[in-house]
Amino acid sequence: VGPGSFTGLRVAVSTVKGLSFATRKPVIAVSTLEIIARGLPFANHQICPILDARKKELYAALFKWQEDKLIRIREDSIVSIDSLVDWIEEKTIFLGEGVNIYKDRLMEKLGNNAIFAENLHGIPNPALVAIVGEEKAKRGEFVHAHHLEPLYLRKSEAEIKFG
Repeated sequence: VGPGSFTGLRVAVSTVKGLSFATRKPVIAVSTLEIIARGLPFANHQICPILDARKKELYAALFKWQEDKLIRIREDSIVSIDSLVDWIEEKTIFLGEGVNIYKDRLMEKLGNNAIFAENLHGIPNPALVAIVGEEKAKRGEFVHAHHLEPLYLRKSEAEIKFG
């Protein structure tokens, strides 16, 4: 469900809604940032997936592995690089396509507290989407298609102009 591009999220969510209505099956909402964080199983430091949100902002969240479970520390958010840096108080692994843009700034501001994963770990893995979906299904965390919405963290230009 995102965060991500407006168009990409609209297409993905619309497709899932159509399949859900046709099959009369509920759906499960999965965060892009959580999937990226899951790409570093059992990391010893907190994990901060970041995606470029354009306009000098990032989509970001914080996670940490505890007792073989990924724990969310910060919700998916849209933040400036300076606000993101304020979140960080300990060694943190950064990953995701936003690293390509903000790596130098993160190193400058955080020094040794900034650790960077290889680029391949920052790509959302469809197998992890399936694993998270299965875990949520076992917990009964279904969403009816009527209520499934993309996770937009910023208003679109049209919403800003027209309310």
